[in-house]
Amino acid sequence: WANLHLPRGLPLLASMNLAGTLRAFIGNPMVIHPQFESENLRKRVQLGYEMYHCGSEESFAQTMQKLSAKVVIFEYARCFFTPYILDDRRKNCQDGKHQPEDQLCLKLHVSPGRFKLMFMNAGYAVFK
Repeated sequence: WANLHLPRGLPLLASMNLAGTLRAFIGNPMVIHPQFESENLRKRVQLGYEMYHCGSEESFAQTMQKLSAKVVIFEYARCFFTPYILDDRRKNCQDGKHQPEDQLCLKLHVSPGRFKLMFMNAGYAVFK
């Protein structure tokens, strides 16, 4: 799908696992990737993994802008479980404070104000 519908060179945000696979098959740059050897990349991962937590849609749009990401790909399997804790704890999903529908990957399906659904199947959703 990505090779047919996304312009080459369009920066994508995906989890490190997915980004590693995508790098092998599509011609788009990955905002974060599994070559985790620099402090700068760790900072980018901290920003990017907001996508699997409970920050606001506005905050996530700003994060994508900081990362120069134009498209985000959510893996549904990670929407309900992320072992990655953000340094900015305000954006983490917290038991007792947040409901599952507060997670960005679900919230964008229900009311995608700044984001447009481009593609979805049983495993992934792609928003611009």
